[in-house]
Amino acid sequence: MIKIIPIISNNMGSNSFVIIDEKICVIDPGFNAEFGVGHDKVDIVINTHSHYDHVANNHLFNNAIFYMHEKEIPYANSCCGTLEMFQSKYNPQAFIKIPNKISLGKIELKVIHTPGHTPGSICLLEKESKSLISGDAIFADGIGRFDLSKGSLKQTKETIKKISEIDFEHLLPGHGYLGNKDSAKFALKMINGI
Repeated sequence: MIKIIPIISNNMGSNSFVIIDEKICVIDPGFNAEFGVGHDKVDIVINTHSHYDHVANNHLFNNAIFYMHEKEIPYANSCCGTLEMFQSKYNPQAFIKIPNKISLGKIELKVIHTPGHTPGSICLLEKESKSLISGDAIFADGIGRFDLSKGSLKQTKETIKKISEIDFEHLLPGHGYLGNKDSAKFALKMINGI
């Protein structure tokens, strides 16, 4: 059985997710600092997008490779993200363009480009467990913002339609509690009303 360990944030940071296989992967280490594994044991860090509340603790993982969508990398190492909101300095990482699939051993993550919240936002699909890590595209009970710098209502609408057509059962969003396929149906209804 595939196990994706959620670390639900109780602050302004994002939810984080840990996957332990032949390689250990942490997704969106925001302001969380405890992951149930030693920081030096983490092989891969994936950021669903460049906003500071999703990347703030990337610097904890000295031995990791950092993946981000190619359209997002230019914003990650600049002040175009949400640094101003948090009035904080960010320690830039050497991001690598994320491939279409990432293999952690037995577990494989399919990378889905889902722009709207930001130009290079992504979701990650683990097909065996039918789990979708959605970043800030959709939440259990809503949708991500599209009115921040580089956001797009048009792309958000296209993304939510795309997500609603994905075969998944478990929604693992960037903020709030966990959801399911009904969350995508709700998001679609919500965005169509805008």
